[in-house]
Amino acid sequence: DGRPYFAHNIESIVHFETFSPLALDLSDINNVEIIMKRAEGVDRIATALLSQGIITKYGNRGFTCMQHTHEENDKFIDAFENVLQMIPK
Repeated sequence: DGRPYFAHNIESIVHFETFSPLALDLSDINNVEIIMKRAEGVDRIATALLSQGIITKYGNRGFTCMQHTHEENDKFIDAFENVLQMIPK
């Protein structure tokens, strides 16, 4: 349907991955355009999160856990809620 890939898990650890640009076969020339679009999506998500003070790992994944303070976890969740609101439905 053209929407970017996004998955998350919220338990004692919050883990997210976006778009998964490298989850496609790089040797298939037909995947190059898809990979580039996914990489662009990763960059956009990372930039949006960074603008809210959240630093991601490469831009396509991030973690928070119970070792973070309640305030840090709330900041992470609030930033995600804001960014997810930016994604067209």
